[in-house]
Amino acid sequence: LSGDVARTTCGTTCAAQSTACQAAIEYEKKARPALEQMIDQLKGYLDDLLKTMPGGQPQNTPTEKSPKNESDQGPVKI
Repeated sequence: LSGDVARTTCGTTCAAQSTACQAAIEYEKKARPALEQMIDQLKGYLDDLLKTMPGGQPQNTPTEKSPKNESDQGPVKI
């Protein structure tokens, strides 16, 4: 490419790279610390929740499956 086309292509590429770089900097400064704080809070909440459950499992979880009835097997065979 040469002339105006080359300058336009180069300028567009440079602008895109600059925007991506600025976004990465903003992420490191603002978003990442906020996300890490939210993750730590959620982890603490979930750890406390698991401590309140016996064996780390909900109380209403069935331990055995009920046996299937004949009617649960699908259509009637003739």
